[in-house]
Amino acid sequence: MKKWIGMLLIGALVLTGCSSQSGESTGDTTPDTQESTKSKVLVCTGDNDEQVTLEATGDKIKKMTIVLYMEKSDLGITDEMDAETIQNAINDSLSEKYNIDGVTAEGALEDDRVKITVTVNYEEANQEDLINAGLVEKGEKQSQYTSLKATKKAYKNAGYSCDYQ
Repeated sequence: MKKWIGMLLIGALVLTGCSSQSGESTGDTTPDTQESTKSKVLVCTGDNDEQVTLEATGDKIKKMTIVLYMEKSDLGITDEMDAETIQNAINDSLSEKYNIDGVTAEGALEDDRVKITVTVNYEEANQEDLINAGLVEKGEKQSQYTSLKATKKAYKNAGYSCDYQ
């Protein structure tokens, strides 16, 4: 079960790591102050009811929440298992994998599926810890923040539909 959860979440979360920005000057010495302080919420939806919500100020992502669903059978959960055993197994697996400051992960049974929600608070989480846990990939340059624009592009390229709320 741990392997399935890890593989699915890493696939969804790794898109963000490819979108890190170094904060280096682009040659434009006149920053767009209004754009850099504007709060934005971007929601990207994928197959199987997957949803990624990105909260940003300007281009800098502050928080990401991923909701995805898995079939019980994909996780080795059988009808013979009681609800408490299933819930404990799901949450133990998630908390073991994502025991990182700024990251919360929880799972819940919902109909015949398991709903998994992972939230990453980029203001609290350490970038190196996220990389070491496989939640993001290290960008080409040393990153200072995760770019909303680049992350949106990565999700769209991966087949997600993205819209600002």
